Amino acid sequence: MNRREHLQLGLIAGFGGAAVYIGNKLINDEDVALKDFGNALLFIVTAYIGSALPDILEPAKNPHHRKFFHSLTCSGALGGMSLKISNIKNESIKMALYGLGAGYATHLISDSTTPRSLPLI
Repeated sequence: MNRREHLQLGLIAGFGGAAVYIGNKLINDEDVALKDFGNALLFIVTAYIGSALPDILEPAKNPHHRKFFHSLTCSGALGGMSLKISNIKNESIKMALYGLGAGYATHLISDSTTPRSLPLI
């Protein structure tokens, strides 16, 4: 996949995550304040950035550029870190980190569907 496609998927994940965040507040009868819309926007922006991050860390200079930051091991590490993120009290920091993770995950998931797929390590 190319950068444009990765960024588009990051935006889709960002808007989806933001909708879930605001939707959960509404479903739980919580007040939705301006800061909540700010957190939703933060999720969208960081998901967009996260979707480009693997290729920033390992630029696609050749077909064999996928190393650790494009690996199943890195994907598993991200999943493990998401469990730790849930313990963070600051909602803005939590949303920024979840957004980065969501964008990064869309990149790895989309790359896993290509013929080269993802390396184990």
